[in-house]
Amino acid sequence: MNNQHAAIFKPDLFKQKCLKTLVAFLFFCGNWYFNVLLIVLINERVPLNVLPLPDILFDLLPHWYLAIYFSEMYQSLLLSVLILIFLFHRSGNRIAQRYFVVTGIVLFMHAIFVSATRLSVPGIRDACIERIDQNLSNLEFLIEILHRATIFMQSFGLRIFSRRQFCGDYINSFQAVQIIIGYQFISTYIFYDEQKTLHYWIEKALRLLTAISLVFMIISKIHYSIDIVLAYYISTRIFNIYHTISFEEIFQHRSDGNLFRRLWWWPLIVYFEFNEEKISMFNKFDNNQFNSY
Repeated sequence: MNNQHAAIFKPDLFKQKCLKTLVAFLFFCGNWYFNVLLIVLINERVPLNVLPLPDILFDLLPHWYLAIYFSEMYQSLLLSVLILIFLFHRSGNRIAQRYFVVTGIVLFMHAIFVSATRLSVPGIRDACIERIDQNLSNLEFLIEILHRATIFMQSFGLRIFSRRQFCGDYINSFQAVQIIIGYQFISTYIFYDEQKTLHYWIEKALRLLTAISLVFMIISKIHYSIDIVLAYYISTRIFNIYHTISFEEIFQHRSDGNLFRRLWWWPLIVYFEFNEEKISMFNKFDNNQFNSY
């Protein structure tokens, strides 16, 4: 049996897959750290003496600050499930690549939104981390920014780890993006089933929990409703476009009818997906899914 595996093992192909996964991971980490730095910087310029913007859902829904903890615990649960999929799914390496690239693209879009806006804090102002002393030199200011970015990364920006947070992550919420993308990957590759089996109901339960967690982010007044709407729209569009291009090889070639090639991230998809073995989308969950290579 070992000789059979040794005969079909291709070192060059394995190295190429590892390289692509590493590139995707670095792309994700780069955009994540870029967002962290921006959020830390924006915390210095968020208007604190301005009332929250009018939001119709703030008026219609009750205010319950602790609701954010449910959203963050659900976000952590989705991340844990994704890690298990990356490690044990038979196509975990490819799924991880797609997750890193899709999330990296969404995070880059998130960085553009947060850097272009300066909205007032929607909820409790004293939860924001205090601003940096203005008397610091430029070098000391830079060191403090990097130090705060490290603090943010250690807590993953979650309030379950740190009561006081950096304010300014508005317009296309970072947390909402993580929840929506996590749900999309899990439901697409694991639990999608059009038949009313157990997996069908698990997927419906995940969808319901995802919707509740997003609503709870509004109830806690951590994010405006427009933050959630934009996060949903951008995350789902990029996820769907990426998987359409990766699933349909015709969109991986330059042609007059392929308008996807106008996207700035189209070359990324071609690099990661061209001439790669196709992953069956909308898998039914079965024991064979988690057989190792």
